[in-house]
Amino acid sequence: MQDLLTYVWEASLCLVLFWVLYFLVFSHLRFHAWNRFYLLASLALSLIIPLPLLMISPESLGSWISYVPMPRSPETIPDEELMGQSLEKEGWSFMFYLILIYGLGLVFWSIRLTYHLFILLQKIRTGNREAGYVFCQNSPGKGNSSFFNLIFLSTDKLNDAEYEQVVQHEKTHYTLGHSWDLLLLSLVQVILWFHPVVYRVRHSLRLIHEYQVDARMIQEYTPRAYAQLLLKLGEAPGGWMRHALSQHPLKLRIREFYHPKSNPMKKLLYVLAIPLCLFACQQFAIDSESEEFAKLMKEEELKTSKEPLIILEGKVVTRDVLHTMDPQNIESIEVIKKDLQTWVDQYGTTAVNGVVIIHCKEDDC
Repeated sequence: MQDLLTYVWEASLCLVLFWVLYFLVFSHLRFHAWNRFYLLASLALSLIIPLPLLMISPESLGSWISYVPMPRSPETIPDEELMGQSLEKEGWSFMFYLILIYGLGLVFWSIRLTYHLFILLQKIRTGNREAGYVFCQNSPGKGNSSFFNLIFLSTDKLNDAEYEQVVQHEKTHYTLGHSWDLLLLSLVQVILWFHPVVYRVRHSLRLIHEYQVDARMIQEYTPRAYAQLLLKLGEAPGGWMRHALSQHPLKLRIREFYHPKSNPMKKLLYVLAIPLCLFACQQFAIDSESEEFAKLMKEEELKTSKEPLIILEGKVVTRDVLHTMDPQNIESIEVIKKDLQTWVDQYGTTAVNGVVIIHCKEDDC
């Protein structure tokens, strides 16, 4: 579980790094398709980059050499060691509560996501099907919104022309695949439910979705008429999994109709994401040359091999070390093949194939 918390923490830091770059640079550009891709990629990379640390862990390799000392009475244990054990217990107590809080949040958000998906699937089954779409009219609390090909319509305030615009707006969301984005974001939100940046990404991604749809709508309808429709149907965001037609902030969306496009040369700024991604990999992905990783792989190799445990002057060594030694410097070699349990308890499963104890002549090792 500690590996899981470390993974969640590093995924959170990755997401913060990617978000800072978006907020400072990319959010001011009007390349909405590029910004959408960047935000989705940042979500995916934030979960993928630290993943090797979770997959290649001591528990997954099963290769920790556990040193189990002989039991000692409290009287024989130094005060400093007793104090260290007390602090360790307090640390584990804090870690337990931290894991408990995260686990409860994970369960809550998982149940919430499942519940919302269940409600939407029920609506898809019971709605009116027409030309590949499912329409639900005047559903309480849904307004004018959509989820994939499921379209919620509130027809009370709409004339025929406005009804056509609303339907076209929601169909465009489906054509651009925006519901897939929200589904991915919801899964990330379940994992990083405590992270404020996740909610900022959700807000930005929803706004980009509306920018993309609005850009297509004003090509088919006059910007003035479409803006009036947005103001008329102004409403809050469309829930956790749905796109609302006229969600806030309307001021930003309407201003976007008349704002000049960004200079195409500014797309070169997106190259900044490459060194940031490399930096995140260097900091949070496990390094095959790192000391920790090398130790894990070495111990796993020792465990799976059929070679005996080799102890040279009290230190565990490999056969390669012996190849570099001068046989004249070896004073004695002791081979143990029976009653290995004591050695297994002390050195782990590397001792199951026997133990070779080597003593060197004085000052020769």
